[in-house]
Amino acid sequence: MYSDLPIFRALRRAACAGALAAPLVAHAAPAHAFEDSLANVISWVAVTVMPVVALYLFWKIHVLPEVVAEKRHHPQAEAIKVLCLLSLAFGGLLWPLAWLWAYMKPIELPVVLRKRARDAAQAPLSVDLRNDGEA
Repeated sequence: MYSDLPIFRALRRAACAGALAAPLVAHAAPAHAFEDSLANVISWVAVTVMPVVALYLFWKIHVLPEVVAEKRHHPQAEAIKVLCLLSLAFGGLLWPLAWLWAYMKPIELPVVLRKRARDAAQAPLSVDLRNDGEA
């Protein structure tokens, strides 16, 4: 059929010649001392230094909401700090909440402001009774 065509006979001959010309056993290049020592250094860096760097970066990223809250003088900066620490303990699940909270401006309702003003007006004046008016 098609195998009798001259093009297929030529391809078969070329494939057989290529197979005979190819080496029967593959040999790897000999390893050099420099390459072995470089591979050892890279593996030790990957095993010892990289986990420490990864933990440091994880910690620095999780402290960012606290830094933002302190820069913006957020009234609840301490609570954001606690949420950042909890986020470290829970593997970062609470970190987005801390990030949003740090950028959120606290809202004071007019009712709360009026109550604070009323409480301040009703507060008694502080009198120092220890001196009894003596100078």
